[in-house]
Amino acid sequence: MICKSCENDHDGSFGSGNFCSRSCANRRNHSSGTKKKISNSLKGKRYGNAKFSRHQIIAMDRVCPVCLKEDIFITSVPSQITITCSKECYVEHLRIQSKRANCGGCREGSGRSKDGYYQGIYCNSRYELIFLAYHLDIGSNIKRCDLKIPYTYDDEPHIYHPDFQIDDKIYETKGFHTEVVDIKTKAVINFGYEIQVLYFEELQPMLFHLQNKFNIKDIIELYD
Repeated sequence: MICKSCENDHDGSFGSGNFCSRSCANRRNHSSGTKKKISNSLKGKRYGNAKFSRHQIIAMDRVCPVCLKEDIFITSVPSQITITCSKECYVEHLRIQSKRANCGGCREGSGRSKDGYYQGIYCNSRYELIFLAYHLDIGSNIKRCDLKIPYTYDDEPHIYHPDFQIDDKIYETKGFHTEVVDIKTKAVINFGYEIQVLYFEELQPMLFHLQNKFNIKDIIELYD
């Protein structure tokens, strides 16, 4: 058989037999009609403020670690690689990434996260709101943690203000893992408390529970 791309002989074992290899199949020239169909199918697909061509999309059906939105795109363009679904979530992702414990713990109105009050209790992020609303809904004895736990990082003293406390256990919500998380966790244990750090994988079932019960799309709709 003759490859329609390189015009070399081949045994027809690849794909439909029209091309000798995947590289030749990807090099084929589309007709103007096919190009128009591809163009129309890609219209409106965005990642933040960037438009993607077909070859730039390398992954789909991902989950944004900030708002937990599904069906986002990941681009192969190096300057645009990110794991969030929008510019707003990317800013929030950077805020969480750069946050250090010596920034003073939970401060109302700090950063650019979606903060607010739920049943009179302040939340500094969507993650905190999900965790708080879920445990209040199921009747947990949850409260803002008022402990101040000292620890050392880069040979400098810091104070860790955990997110929540249920009975004698501390809970912290995080968008991703860093070495500081391990240091804080060890400090809490040395302080005599049990701690659990929750990432979006653990928070997602709580989010689904709240969305179904309160018939909401965005968790921030629960703010007072």
